[in-house]
Amino acid sequence: MLSRTTTIEPGRAADYIKHLLTILEDELARMLEELMRTQTRPYHSEYSDSLRLEGREAGREEGAVLQSRRILITMLEATQTGITAEQRERIEASIDLQELEAWITKFIASGSATGLFDE
Repeated sequence: MLSRTTTIEPGRAADYIKHLLTILEDELARMLEELMRTQTRPYHSEYSDSLRLEGREAGREEGAVLQSRRILITMLEATQTGITAEQRERIEASIDLQELEAWITKFIASGSATGLFDE
């Protein structure tokens, strides 16, 4: 049965196997997964490789957003006036890296939080 997957595109074969694992009884699914795991070459496909790559890229983006938030909050806390609760909420609610970077640039250019969030 598995030998048929070698005659189709690797991504599609991975999809078929994933679907098969969802419909098999638990013991059969476990046995199939064991069969696919080897010490010399872990199971992978174009599809699973693309999922890993997408996950890494999403993780990097999320990390950059978190870091930009921390930087901006730290810079505002270092000012004489500090950071207001509203400013902190606005920064922590942002998930847009470009927006956060624009705020950081605006703060650096002006040296002040005044008008930081003005469009």
